[in-house]
Amino acid sequence: MIGNNKVFVFGDGTMSTQNLQHRDGNRYTLLHDEDAQQAQTECDDMNVMHTMPYDTGEMTMTTTPSEEEQESGVNVVSGDLVKSSKPALFLLVETHCRFDSVASFWRSVGYELCGCSEAIGHRGGIWVLAPVDRTFVVQIMDVHPQEHLTTLRQQVLQPWLAAGDFNEIMSPSEVSGGDFCQMRANRMLAMVEECEFIDFGATGRQFTWERKHNGRRTIAKRLDRSIGDVSWYHNFPEAYVEHLARVYSDHCPILVRCNDPTGDHVNRPFRFLAAWSTHPSFEPLICDTWKEPPSSLKGKLDNIRVASLAFNTNVFGNITRRKKIVERRLQGLQHELEVGETESLLRLEKDLQEEYEQIFTQEELTWYQKSRERWVKFGDQNTKFFHLQTVVCRNRVMDIMPTTISVEDRMDLIQPVSYEEVRRAIMAMQSFKAPGVDGFQAFFYKQYWHILGHDLHTMVADAFVASKGESSLLETFIVLIPKVENPLRFKDLRPISLCNVAYKVITKVLVNRFRPLLDELVGPLQGSFIPGRRTKDNIILAQEVMHTIHTYKRRGGLVALKIDLEKAYDRVSWDFLRATLYDFGFPPSIVDLIMWGVQSASISILWNGTKLESFTPQRGLRQGDPLSVILRNFQLSKALFVKEL
Repeated sequence: MIGNNKVFVFGDGTMSTQNLQHRDGNRYTLLHDEDAQQAQTECDDMNVMHTMPYDTGEMTMTTTPSEEEQESGVNVVSGDLVKSSKPALFLLVETHCRFDSVASFWRSVGYELCGCSEAIGHRGGIWVLAPVDRTFVVQIMDVHPQEHLTTLRQQVLQPWLAAGDFNEIMSPSEVSGGDFCQMRANRMLAMVEECEFIDFGATGRQFTWERKHNGRRTIAKRLDRSIGDVSWYHNFPEAYVEHLARVYSDHCPILVRCNDPTGDHVNRPFRFLAAWSTHPSFEPLICDTWKEPPSSLKGKLDNIRVASLAFNTNVFGNITRRKKIVERRLQGLQHELEVGETESLLRLEKDLQEEYEQIFTQEELTWYQKSRERWVKFGDQNTKFFHLQTVVCRNRVMDIMPTTISVEDRMDLIQPVSYEEVRRAIMAMQSFKAPGVDGFQAFFYKQYWHILGHDLHTMVADAFVASKGESSLLETFIVLIPKVENPLRFKDLRPISLCNVAYKVITKVLVNRFRPLLDELVGPLQGSFIPGRRTKDNIILAQEVMHTIHTYKRRGGLVALKIDLEKAYDRVSWDFLRATLYDFGFPPSIVDLIMWGVQSASISILWNGTKLESFTPQRGLRQGDPLSVILRNFQLSKALFVKEL
């Protein structure tokens, strides 16, 4: 065997990979790759489960069950998969024929057998294939996957991934047309929890297995999946799973990509790593770099970006690699201590344990930061806005005419921005929400406020005076978040804007100044995102309306209309918004500042982690800008009033 990378293949086709020091006699296939460190520049797609050490490049894993297939059909489908995915490891299960009969075909596509369990007659069969220029050692065991995974978990300390046909589902949403057995699902869930696995989900089809029942009813289930532990996902944060088209089989092929298949990292945006702040040398670096020219905020952030990347390469290093080195040193040191204790060895052990604890903290912080950057996937919940209010006013609202703000309010809005206002705006932000184009989250500004607070305050104050700021502040990412399980149309995706924190500070200060005026300016029929009002108030009112309609006895009756403002943010007219702000009596300098932020934005779609070409919108508000909700309510109040007239 060469190297430490190992892959286990179960007798039923489930596969698992990990980094182990040694392991044999297990239900998976062991595979080792002597070219792992060169995988980044080669075709790195795997068809089973494989964990490469550290950052070894892109790989794809595909499991292709081929039950009751014709030999020629298997060749055609497998050949297409090889040509399109170029996998580093290809697993075929339920082959129903001997490999000798198709060996020439696989040689013709540049693959050779590195592990095989031949079919018995027309039953079973497992082939593990790899490109001829790659070296793997594979061992196949016939054991129960779930039981063996649980046992193996006690011995596995390295990153771990498992993929294939588990022949179980974990929730009712993973079956269609058939029954869901909670007892069997509980066993699968218990294994996942005990092994500390995470289900990576998948793109493409919802179900991976499909079959007709009694020739009529179709039963579909998600029997095939890829699951792994946190360490594996930390090593391959860009990994994702694809369910490919089902041909000549009742199972879908599974394609697991460990990295971006394009291999193009030029347009990948910078992301500030919160774990850097735990290193004692990082704060002095920030302090010294921040003092360097130029004086603009963008220039200083650019300097910090360059210095941080150099720090990560030359000083901080790869967290997982450093953790493994310390683990090995501790293991060797403790072995020496068993032979004989000395004062120097005990001190070294204490130092290594402290270093290990620090690395573990950095690893946890990094993982938490990555998980918080995915907050937009769950943004629809908005739980902090949905509290039940026990008392609801049931009186008919007679006056919905919007008012204008007073002279005193106008003077308050144009007051110079204080240092404390900016500090409060920053400290009120959530530290680890997804960053904008510049890559700096609110955590960065909070952590180093004593270094950069004065410059940030100067930038905000100047923006209020000039009614505009640096154009780079308005550079914005848009991410498309699925509204449904399997989006098929653009309307199934919600565009969320990721604005730069520095720009959000400006709008936060505006929002804080607008907040006392909302009750006067926003009509009483609007309940969302207004202090003192609750969305559920309208639900209760709607129930009262329906009750009144059902109990209304007079001649003629009543009717209720349900109106849905489709794409309410995307279709906002900028001219109407400007007119609304002037009608409410906002000072021209404030209106100009707001419209600068709305009209001058440069938008780039973030697609699979890559920045696409930027464009300038012609209408609409950005969901993700703190000011957008209030502006939408202002415009809606004006629109309702105009409609009423």
